[in-house]
Amino acid sequence: MRVTNRMRVQDSLLTIEQRGARFEAVQREATSGKRVDRAGDDPAASARILKLRSGLARNLQFQRNLDTARMRLGHAELSLQRATDQLDEVRSFAVQASTGTWSDENRAVLGQEVDQLLESLLAEGNRRFLGHSLYAGSQVDQPVFEAVRDAAGQIQLVTATPSGQEGRVMVQLSENEQLQVNFRGVDVFMGGTQGGQADIFDTLIELRDGLLAGDEDASGPALERIDAVISTINGTRASLGTRVQRLDATENQLFSRQELLTDNISDDEDADLADTMMRYTLEQTGYQAALKSISQVMSTSLLNFLS
Repeated sequence: MRVTNRMRVQDSLLTIEQRGARFEAVQREATSGKRVDRAGDDPAASARILKLRSGLARNLQFQRNLDTARMRLGHAELSLQRATDQLDEVRSFAVQASTGTWSDENRAVLGQEVDQLLESLLAEGNRRFLGHSLYAGSQVDQPVFEAVRDAAGQIQLVTATPSGQEGRVMVQLSENEQLQVNFRGVDVFMGGTQGGQADIFDTLIELRDGLLAGDEDASGPALERIDAVISTINGTRASLGTRVQRLDATENQLFSRQELLTDNISDDEDADLADTMMRYTLEQTGYQAALKSISQVMSTSLLNFLS
């Protein structure tokens, strides 16, 4: 077959184009530090990277969910601690009032103090977290407790709102794990039964009214009920601590999974710098050689040998 000068030039240009493309690719790899920067660089690796990144995104969302759960449980713990402190104070008042040396006037003063603590505990029961009732069920915009007051504004009865107790607030911690992060107000502040032995509000209302009336026998029954209330809250706090431990264990798992996914992505995506620089040098040399070769071909013609 006859090889013309035009064919040699075209072949040399094709070689330059191929060499240039390879040199550009390795140059981009060296600059970005990525072996796979576009899907065309390695289709199989690109597909794996997409799946790994999707898994990493889900893992990060689970971590955000966990942070929200931890904040909510943290606020609940502080709230329960405040309630316990207030009940300890009420108990102290009841013990003081049970002594026969206290006058009716002194008991009345303690009754006023108990009334203020009753108001504080009602506010605690309706406490909100990020705009949602902390002790509500899934209907987080519903009030948990409602107070019936007399003409003077004094609390006479506290009722649990049924709609504010329904449902559970669940947080997704992983693909197959959820955690309940709410405690129903009726369980925490009423022992599960309105008007029962562990009903905080009924207990304080009865104690307050007895003290205001100067009844020196009012403190005895109240002390037993206050102890029942404190025991109920301590049980809730123990359950809360167990849930926090679950969060800690899940958090460690999520961090381990994040490190693994990140390493997997790096294995497929990141370039080996030493190997990349070696190939960069080789491709640069080849590209320069191709350019030099075609320059010699194009500068040579029949006219160079005519005299």
